[in-house]
Amino acid sequence: MGTLVGNGHPMAAVVTMKEVADSFGACGIEYFNTFGGNPVSMAIGDAVLSVVADEGLQRHSAEVGAHLTRGLRGLMKAHQSIGAVHGFGLYVVVEFVQDREPDTELAEDVKWLMLNEHKVIVSTDHVYGNVLKFRPPLCITREDCQHIVDSLDSVLTELSL
Repeated sequence: MGTLVGNGHPMAAVVTMKEVADSFGACGIEYFNTFGGNPVSMAIGDAVLSVVADEGLQRHSAEVGAHLTRGLRGLMKAHQSIGAVHGFGLYVVVEFVQDREPDTELAEDVKWLMLNEHKVIVSTDHVYGNVLKFRPPLCITREDCQHIVDSLDSVLTELSL
């Protein structure tokens, strides 16, 4: 995990299984990081984790992310170009296909229209570039999610897909 850990401050975290972490030292390699443990970064990381806990942002992410995922899946009936919608918390992706094959061109067109006409921050991803990726901020609301769903519906309708 990268910059999100520090809410924009350059810091990161590693999450792994105990067996993997234990094997690190067992092979004789000592981990070293120039920036590891400096007091400023530790204070920032601690503050970010406190806000996440105090404001219930993990629960909020699960609830609002599920709302966004449901809304985007609801578009699948009207738009055959949506092959799949996957979501885990606020990390939500929409896969575009044509005749069951990845549709990279559509994903790029949708991304451009979402960014420029609807002011929704998205990116494309996947080995074929046919996946539209949503990673909204933790403060996103259900109303914001509805704007995303309505915007995607509008873009796909405009493109007649």
